[in-house]
Amino acid sequence: MTMNNHSKWVVLTGATRGIGRAIAGHLAQAGYDLILPTRDPATAEHVALELKMLGARAVVYPCDLSIAQQVEDFAKTVLKEMGTPYGFVSCAGMTCDGLSFQLDIAKVQKTFQVNLFSTMQLTGQFAMPMGRAGGGRIVLISSVSAWLGNRGNAAYAATKGGLQAYMKSVLEEFSRRGVTINAVLPGFINTDMTQGRDEWIERMSKRIPAQRVGTPDDVANAVGFLLAPGASYINGAELAVDGGMSATLGLN
Repeated sequence: MTMNNHSKWVVLTGATRGIGRAIAGHLAQAGYDLILPTRDPATAEHVALELKMLGARAVVYPCDLSIAQQVEDFAKTVLKEMGTPYGFVSCAGMTCDGLSFQLDIAKVQKTFQVNLFSTMQLTGQFAMPMGRAGGGRIVLISSVSAWLGNRGNAAYAATKGGLQAYMKSVLEEFSRRGVTINAVLPGFINTDMTQGRDEWIERMSKRIPAQRVGTPDDVANAVGFLLAPGASYINGAELAVDGGMSATLGLN
C-alpha cells in the first residue's frame, strides 16, 4: 500500500549500519521523515543524504546512547525543536559475548544502557507527548535470543528479554493514550558482522526452515508494517523475523 506519511517524524536509533540502515531506507521510501541520534555524526550525515535522495527529510543529532544524560538531553531537544514524533524505533545495540565467569561488568553495564536503558528513557520521554498528539507507534528491535538459550550470549540476551518485559509492562499505560508498542525479533541476519563467514552462513541456513539466513530488508519490512495504518490493532506483539527458526530449532 502506498501512503503519504510526510510530517510523520520517526526517531530511529542505530541507523548508521546493518538493520538500522535498512530500516531508515525503507521508512524514507514509505514517506516518513527521520530523526537520527548517533555517536557517529559523520556516517549518519551520509545516511541522511541517502534518505534525502529518496525524498525524505532527515535530521542528525549527536548522542551517545551509552551515556544516560546525553539520551535525556536528546529527547528533550527533539521535543523542543522538532515537536512530537509519530514513531520511535529502537534499533541500536551492542553485543557482550562471553561465558558468565568471563564477563566484564563494565561492558555488561554499558550493554544494558545501550540496549535497554536508553530505550526505556526514550520511550518514557516520547510516549506521553505522542498520546497528547493523538497517538503514535513504538517498535523495539529485540532478538530471538530473548527466547532461545545460546551459550556465551547471556548478557546480550538478558537485555533483549528485558526489552520485551518492559514492553508488556507499559503496554496498557501507553494504549490508553493511543500509542502502540511492539517488538520485532530478528533471527540470524546477514549483516556486516557476518561478512566473510560463508561456511557459517551455509551451516546455519540448513537449520532454518526457510533455508536461508535473513537480510536487513526482511527486518525493515516488518518494522514498516508495524508503523503503517494497517497495523493499528497490533499491540504488544513479539514478531519473530527468523525464517521459522525459533519455532523449530532443536526439533530436527
